[in-house]
Amino acid sequence: MRKRSWKAASSKAAEEICAELPSAPSCSGEAPRVGDKICQAATLHDDGTVERVVFQLNTLTKAATFDLAMKVARIVIDEFYSGNLSAWRERGPKDVSFRALAVHPRLSMSASALYRSVAIYELCDRLQINSQNHLSASHLRLVLPLAPESQARLLHDAESNRWSVRRLEEEISFSSSSSVRPRRGGRRQRSRLRVVLDALASCLNDFAAVRGVEVEMETEGANALLDLLARVRDACAIVEHRVSQVLPGAQTDPPPGDR
Repeated sequence: MRKRSWKAASSKAAEEICAELPSAPSCSGEAPRVGDKICQAATLHDDGTVERVVFQLNTLTKAATFDLAMKVARIVIDEFYSGNLSAWRERGPKDVSFRALAVHPRLSMSASALYRSVAIYELCDRLQINSQNHLSASHLRLVLPLAPESQARLLHDAESNRWSVRRLEEEISFSSSSSVRPRRGGRRQRSRLRVVLDALASCLNDFAAVRGVEVEMETEGANALLDLLARVRDACAIVEHRVSQVLPGAQTDPPPGDR
């Protein structure tokens, strides 16, 4: 008799756990998902080991991600801006050396990841945030597009109340939607997301005209274009996940770039 695979065994175990638990509806009125039931089982039967391991792994991941961003940024600031963050704030990624680094064919990280690391470093310096805070690199990444005053307010609240990344994301979405007001005597203004998606739709319509055109460009331009396309894919995956959460029975795990 052939042994069951680990995946099949795990699936069977999950079904057995779910069968033993009451099917109480969630706060939204929907039937609880398998993942919710497994968490209920851990709460009922575990001696604290699962929660302890979750905490240890989350702490390790947070520290590694945060430290990597800090180390990458320190190298860039020291080498290209003489260790002066004011120079970065003034010139930013428009610096010739930084742009050459971002598109270098042997650089093992994307241009967006490089810029994000330096932007997080600048944010931490400005708001006096360090690895001992509750805030993680994922928290900081969410507020990068916001105005400085909004960054300071939201991150202060997130630190004080120990918000999860998802909670901070919800607060940012709420703040953005609250700032959109209908104009008196006119139509309601579109949200920023709607504006961006409409622009994307327009670009896709234009794409039909160049679908069969042969690509002719230098290596540097090709690398920059590939990086741009990768960023577009990541952004689309994140938006697709967030929009899908509106639908009943949506999955809760975000794509890697949204964690």
